[in-house]
Amino acid sequence: REAYAQLLFFASADAYCRANGLDISPESNAGRGPVDFKISRGNIKVVVELKLSKHSRLLHGWTEQLKTYRKSEGAQRAFYVVIKVTDGKSEALDRLRELESKDKKAGKPTSSLVIIDGLRYPSASKT
Repeated sequence: REAYAQLLFFASADAYCRANGLDISPESNAGRGPVDFKISRGNIKVVVELKLSKHSRLLHGWTEQLKTYRKSEGAQRAFYVVIKVTDGKSEALDRLRELESKDKKAGKPTSSLVIIDGLRYPSASKT
C-alpha cells in the first residue's frame, strides 16, 4: 500500500532531516491539496510525491499534480518517487522517463524522477 511506503520514507527521512537541520512536513497543504512531503531549511523548499507503479494516475501525478504542488509550496526542487511493485515492462514508467528527459532537454525546470524497485525476490540463500 502507498501509505506504508510513505511511512517508511518518513521514518528514514525524519531521522536524516533532524540530524541535518532540515524540517520535514508530511501532508503539507499550501492550498492545492496535500503534497506527500515538504522538506525545508529557511526559504529553501523541496517537495516529494510518492506513488506505487500500479497507481491509476501515475502519469497525471508527474504532468499535473507535482507541478501544482511545487508551485503552491514555492519549492525550488521536486522529486517524484515511484516504487515499482508490478513485474515486467511498464509502459507508464517508460513514459515517465521520456517525459523527464524531454523536460531536461528543453531546459525546463523539471522535477527529478526516482524509481525504486520494490519487487519481492527470493532470498539468495534459498535459490
